[in-house]
Amino acid sequence: MNLALTLADRIFAMFALGAIGDALGAPLEMMTATEIAKQYGRLTTFVERGDHKFGPIAKGETTDDTQLKLAIARSIVHMLGIDLGDIAREHVAELPRTTRGWGGSTREAVKRLEAGAHWSVSGSAPCRTQKKRGKGNGVAMKIDPVGAFCALRGVDPLLSGEHRTEIKSLALMTHNSAMGVASGLAQVVAIHHLLGNSIVLPQSFAERVTHAALIGERVFPAAVINDDDFLSERFQLLGGVTPETSNELLRSNFGNGGCYVYESLPVAYALFLRKPHSIEALYDAVAFGGDTDTVASIVGSLLGALNGSMLIPQALWSMINRRQEIETTVAEFVQALTP
Repeated sequence: MNLALTLADRIFAMFALGAIGDALGAPLEMMTATEIAKQYGRLTTFVERGDHKFGPIAKGETTDDTQLKLAIARSIVHMLGIDLGDIAREHVAELPRTTRGWGGSTREAVKRLEAGAHWSVSGSAPCRTQKKRGKGNGVAMKIDPVGAFCALRGVDPLLSGEHRTEIKSLALMTHNSAMGVASGLAQVVAIHHLLGNSIVLPQSFAERVTHAALIGERVFPAAVINDDDFLSERFQLLGGVTPETSNELLRSNFGNGGCYVYESLPVAYALFLRKPHSIEALYDAVAFGGDTDTVASIVGSLLGALNGSMLIPQALWSMINRRQEIETTVAEFVQALTP
């Protein structure tokens, strides 16, 4: 199989398994691992939930994780590259469709864009008094298409100053924080790395995402950041993850997988690295508790980028509410960007 076909399959699986993780985790969002185990056992199929805080969730229904990922992918297809103005327009176009599940930073920023603010100033200003403002999952959960774009164009995002600047600007559009930028750069680098390899070594993965996070953490002066939490410090611990690493150790090193990206992204990476070639990593993410839709969506994207469509549970894929939209968007994405 040639490289283009291999990439096409992996990129499709990245979107598909990301959507499956999103839909598996959505009904359980913010439940604890104990609550999930008591009510559902080990969940490997979709469930519905009528009393979710964002309203009833049907089986196979995806959330904003998939919605905004597709918005970025459509823009890349339209513009044949990263165009911040067009990505901003795609975000605004999603407002009347649904803002269900959107974090506060994303919702407020996109409403500013709708009101006429330029994308360079739409994100909330860095805030010294609100520790977690602009530091949610909203950047990492949607930025996978940029990693796929870099892979198709043969560009290493760690080495390209132009692409690092574009990723930084995309993050700051909604999450005006060093942690927002660090999370976006790390996820782009992670996806790019996995799309180009058939195996993943935890130490190598850790080094790349740590390097990316360090670049993002330097986007503001230290006096402005005023933060004791740095993704780069947690990412360094990823090199020690093995198949035997317990959930208890994951929680001790990386947190409980909550909406704060300092917890969710390291947890997602660790769950993936523990079983990088197994769909069981996705089910582990759902069972872990916390921001389950986003953590499972990220784990799914990583599994797809590394393993391709062979890992997709077809029974689950057939039930995804955005399946046709994903298939069409991915086909257009790969066709438009393949040299």
